[in-house]
Amino acid sequence: MTIVYLLVEESFRELASRQAIAAECVALGYEVVIAQQWWFSANLGSLPAGIVLFKGNNRPQGALMAEAKRHGHAVTSIEEEAFGTVYEPEMKSLYDPLAVESADRLFVQGSIHRNFLAAWFPALRDKISVVGNPRTDILLHALGDATRRKAEDLRRQYGDFVLVNTNCASINPFDIDTYSYYLRCVDVGVLNPKDPEDIKRFDTLMSWEHSNLREMSRFLREFARIAPEIPVIVRPHPSENHRTWEAYVSGISNARLVRDHDHIAWILAARAMLHTGCTTGLESALVGTASVGICPDHHPWHAGFISNLASIVRETGQDAAALCKAMVTGSSGNAEMPRDDLFRRLRPALEIDLEERSARRLAEALVDLRSPEKRATGATEIRPGMFERLSGRRHEKAFVEEPVFSATWEAMTNALGLARNTKPTEIAPSVFHIAAT
Repeated sequence: MTIVYLLVEESFRELASRQAIAAECVALGYEVVIAQQWWFSANLGSLPAGIVLFKGNNRPQGALMAEAKRHGHAVTSIEEEAFGTVYEPEMKSLYDPLAVESADRLFVQGSIHRNFLAAWFPALRDKISVVGNPRTDILLHALGDATRRKAEDLRRQYGDFVLVNTNCASINPFDIDTYSYYLRCVDVGVLNPKDPEDIKRFDTLMSWEHSNLREMSRFLREFARIAPEIPVIVRPHPSENHRTWEAYVSGISNARLVRDHDHIAWILAARAMLHTGCTTGLESALVGTASVGICPDHHPWHAGFISNLASIVRETGQDAAALCKAMVTGSSGNAEMPRDDLFRRLRPALEIDLEERSARRLAEALVDLRSPEKRATGATEIRPGMFERLSGRRHEKAFVEEPVFSATWEAMTNALGLARNTKPTEIAPSVFHIAAT
């Protein structure tokens, strides 16, 4: 039986979509392993050859993709960092040439991404498949009961509130300062310090985030002035330094800071959601919560974020505050874009087909990659005990407990009507084996 390895770096962002893909793969007769990517890397020489879906295409991913191919695996990828962007300079930085060269199939979510890749790597045009993004399947078809119950609990606790999702991880990174962020960009190959265009892109990103932070700060102060009775929940991006926001929010009477990776429940619970180009603006539109995007000054990054296509856009924090107050009080009219109009507007950047889920399209595309000639270079079966322990930042990003994984798997398969008779088996920390019974 062909094994499909679905790799995860950040569970809060990627796990649900990997479970949706796994359910479709099991229904098509595959055996599946959903694994934190460091386990796969550590055990690569001992794993049966199969089909691997990587979550990105940067320099470290490219090196691992090349090594997987050397061990007899079919190599595929979907670029999770591109879920919310159509900004060409940013997109180009995400694809390392070794990753593209190593891939047997590159999955993209829309014609804009396909056209970018075909222009950059013309010889690889036939490797590119447009499948949408399975993260939309979760938002449109498979929000679990636990998520909905949590949203109801949040509404009871906070009443009608505005959710603010921040997006300043470059100028307010978790690891101390912007220079640390700069070094990480260099390390993973998304920034070449010797390329003037790359340095210019980095500088414009810093300028863009500073403008966003300025107007986000003005929003919080203005909203406290004009609507002190309406709670504001500030949820910093997981890659940001939360202490910065704790210090700022502490001085605003109606604002409260939360640290919670389960952002979808918060989006569902909110009466309005505010962002500055964050992917959560897109997710908010897909689950039906009105969102406002702040786009201050004149930056090329504004037009590059899909979330700004799905949101009502304002230039200043003051204007955004007035609109959010109107949304909560019901005086803004119908702020939700009709779904057909939303899908039509998003289509070049993100294909959504309610009749054919993205996870199914991706799983069916994998069928073409099965090769009976492939042979494992190491073990011929997945064994418990092939450990790669998680600690520090890796643990924070990827760890998921077995009861949580199993509960979300059951909810997912029930919602999709797939693989209901399967029971995941944990074979290593945050590594789960799934096969039809």
